[in-house]
Amino acid sequence: MKLLAQSSGEVQSVAKHCVEDGNLVQIATLLMGAREKLLEPVPGYETEGPILGLYIAKKLRSLTCEEFRLIAYGKREEIRPFRSKKDALLSAVSLLQVFESAGGAIQDYCHSNTRVCLLRLMVLITYFCVFIGLSSFLL
Repeated sequence: MKLLAQSSGEVQSVAKHCVEDGNLVQIATLLMGAREKLLEPVPGYETEGPILGLYIAKKLRSLTCEEFRLIAYGKREEIRPFRSKKDALLSAVSLLQVFESAGGAIQDYCHSNTRVCLLRLMVLITYFCVFIGLSSFLL
């Protein structure tokens, strides 16, 4: 995965698609393999955070604006899909924060025992998603 991520310029676009679809397991897998590429800052905006984080923030702002627009037009029944997408994006932010602060340690652990580590990490991510009520975003 790491070699594929290093040789491909498509990692960020794949990550954006995973964010769009709310696929937390795929985002975690990409972060495990291409953490450096996904967490690099936008040139000129280094203090704003990583590219993927800025993309997630942009999507959150967009969904929040759309949610407020629906409320303003009295269409409260149409808000539920926006809220579940926002929940998935907030979970992606949490996942991003975990990999920003502990990504190196996670990566070192995975290199020491690849097969067991991947299975354990997927189980932990699945548990995390189910625990916070986002099991529908796992696949």
